[in-house]
Amino acid sequence: MKPILTLSALLLVGAPFAAEARERAPFGWPPAHEEVRQMPLRPEARPRFDEAERLTVQQRYSIDDAITLVEQRTGGRYVSGNQTGPSTFVIKVQIGPNIVTYRVDLANRSMSKM
Repeated sequence: MKPILTLSALLLVGAPFAAEARERAPFGWPPAHEEVRQMPLRPEARPRFDEAERLTVQQRYSIDDAITLVEQRTGGRYVSGNQTGPSTFVIKVQIGPNIVTYRVDLANRSMSKM
């Protein structure tokens, strides 16, 4: 019972000092009677839902360009091919009696034998 009375006595005695200290605090706290105002966003920072989002244009690569590149560099004849990524293709060409597979990257204009 005695600790509870001591705690309540401290709270009653300390409350006025705490309120006065908060009003004089140098920490930039606003006084209790002042309300906090919300700062509006600048017009250019606000999201615009009436405009389409600006997208970067990604270059499109054609399998025909990949086939032409492989045929020119190897001297072979196109057999088959497919696209494996945005700029990568797998192309099969016939060179003599053999069919050889190449991976072509049109973004870097490179090709490698598989």
